[in-house]
Amino acid sequence: PPARMAAAGETHILEPQDVRKMPVTLLSGFLGAGKTTLLRHLLQNKEGLKVAVVVNDVAAVNIDAKLVKGNVTSTEGGGAADDTVELQNGCACCSMAEEFMQSIDKLVELADTRGQLYDHIVVESTGVAEPNEIRSMFQRAVDIGEELMNRIELRTLVTVVDASAFVDLFDSKGQVLDRPELGEDDGVSNVQRQVVELLVEQVETADVIVLNKADQLKDEEQLKTLRDMTAAMNPLAKVSVAEWGKVELSQILTESAAAASGERASKRDAESDLRKHVKRLKQEAENKAHNGHAKGHEHKEEHG
Repeated sequence: PPARMAAAGETHILEPQDVRKMPVTLLSGFLGAGKTTLLRHLLQNKEGLKVAVVVNDVAAVNIDAKLVKGNVTSTEGGGAADDTVELQNGCACCSMAEEFMQSIDKLVELADTRGQLYDHIVVESTGVAEPNEIRSMFQRAVDIGEELMNRIELRTLVTVVDASAFVDLFDSKGQVLDRPELGEDDGVSNVQRQVVELLVEQVETADVIVLNKADQLKDEEQLKTLRDMTAAMNPLAKVSVAEWGKVELSQILTESAAAASGERASKRDAESDLRKHVKRLKQEAENKAHNGHAKGHEHKEEHG
C-alpha cells in the first residue's frame, strides 16, 4: 500500500508495511569507459521509475542540478535523477567509506521524509575504485548490524569497460599510479596495483558487464574475442554490448539482470570468487583431458 500522504505542514510517514529495502546498483569501471555516459542515458530513460544517484561529479553527469555541497539535491525533469548526492572526496572505497555510506543514508532519510521510496539508488564509483572492497564494505555493514542496511540492499554490480581499449589494458604491465587517465583520486591506497589486476577485479566482481564503445572495434571477431575473455573471467555475468552507453534499462536496474544465474556477485566475496575460479579451471582441465583421451581413442581405432 502507498505511504500515508501528509497533510499541509506535516511530515510524510512511512508505515511499517511500506518499508522495503531499496536496491542499490553500483557502476564500476575506469575513467573513460563510459560510466557517466551510461548513467546519463539511464536517467534520460527512467520509464517512470524513481531513481536517486550518488556521483563524484554532478556537473559531469549534466543532470541540471544545483547542488549545495554535502547536501541532497532534488531535481526535476525527465533527464534528471530524482535526488542526487555528490561525493566530495572522490573514492567510494578506502578512506571515504564513511562519507559513501552517509551519502546513501541522506537519500534514505529524504525518502522517509517524503513517504516515497526510491525504486533504485545508483552509485557511480570512481575510475580506480575497487568493486570488491565496496562489496565488502556493504557486507561488513550487514555483519555489524548497521541500521542503514535494514533499508538498502546492494543488488547489482555493473562494470563498464571500454571495448576498444580492453585488450591493451589487459596486456599492460604498468601500475594504476602510472595511468592517471584511468582515474586519479586523492587518498586512494590501491595505486600500487597493476592495471590488469584492477581490470580483472572489475570484470570478476560484476553481475553485468557492459562492453561499451563497441562501435570502435574493427570487426565482429574482435567483439567475439572480448566476449570470450570476459566469459572466461566471469561466466556468471550477463554481457551487454553498447555504443555511447545506450543499454536497456532492464539490463541494469531490474532484479532479473543480476539474479538470472541465481547467484548475485553482490552476495559473494573474494574467497568464494576464488573458489569458483579454481573450480572452473579444474573443470576446463578435465574437459580438455577428456577430449584428448577421446581423440586418442579414435586415432587408435583407425590404425588398430
